Amino acid sequence: MISESEYKTIKRLKSGYEDKCQAELTQILTISNYKRSKQDATKLQEILLRYNSFQVVAQYNMKLFRQLASEVYMEGVLPNSTVFKYGEPAENCYVIVSGKCRAFI
Repeated sequence: MISESEYKTIKRLKSGYEDKCQAELTQILTISNYKRSKQDATKLQEILLRYNSFQVVAQYNMKLFRQLASEVYMEGVLPNSTVFKYGEPAENCYVIVSGKCRAFI
């Protein structure tokens, strides 16, 4: 069992790592997907593979994962905006970089 101070240290380190990942992801996504360098594209794939959803896609079909990663872009959303509605065709995949969302069914 770990002590409370060890737990806080681990939590702080994890939080710092998540902040770094968020900053790297935001930095790459500010570059238009058709202007990204090969190095940016590779880094973006590495970052996306930290998300379970993208891991599943990559395990199922790596070609599809690379295609998705090449098309990822940043989109800002205003508070209380509707991003999509129930029943609409599934044309997009969203990753929340910062903030939070609510889903209603």
